[in-house]
Amino acid sequence: MKLRLTFLCIIVVLFAGCARVNLISYSNPAFKDHKFKNILVGARFETFDAVAEFEAAMLRSMHSNNIAAVGQTELLPPFRDYSDSEIVEACKSHNIDAYLIILPRGLYSVTTDVSVGYEFKRLSMTSDESSTTDRPEGTDVLLVEPFSDQIIWKGQSNANMKREDFGFTKSGIYDNAVLAFARKTVEDLKGKNILLQSH
Repeated sequence: MKLRLTFLCIIVVLFAGCARVNLISYSNPAFKDHKFKNILVGARFETFDAVAEFEAAMLRSMHSNNIAAVGQTELLPPFRDYSDSEIVEACKSHNIDAYLIILPRGLYSVTTDVSVGYEFKRLSMTSDESSTTDRPEGTDVLLVEPFSDQIIWKGQSNANMKREDFGFTKSGIYDNAVLAFARKTVEDLKGKNILLQSH
């Protein structure tokens, strides 16, 4: 009986972790007849481990779906900030035609007018301000055409994607949530015929 109860508790926790991960997205109709074949994946998180985890999960999901992709940290090592022109130049030199950007909601203010493009502004909030903001935490993900700055596709996940929210500093449930987020993102992009699979 005790063993069964323990097993049920584990199942509940696992499903609770999985239930956090959802994705709602919209695509720019201006790009409806264009498929993108070589993707740059970047994650704008505070710590190197978070950047590495999100990049690796997204690359794994893309590669398993035969989509050509490379991580931003491979092309532009994160020892300094890079200008937009440097990112564009890296895209040109590696034949990259779309830039997937993963953002923790609440750290950046993002202007995302599909007719104008996108702009990131770092928010500098005190702990009191950040705790009282009415903007829900979560994860934003944008697919951008790097040469025009126009948004091709935008998704939002309500998952906070913080290790502490999953109960452990090193949590398999957290890792699964990151992988689920990456999988849902790639599935959505494929479903909307935005990504071109290589053979």
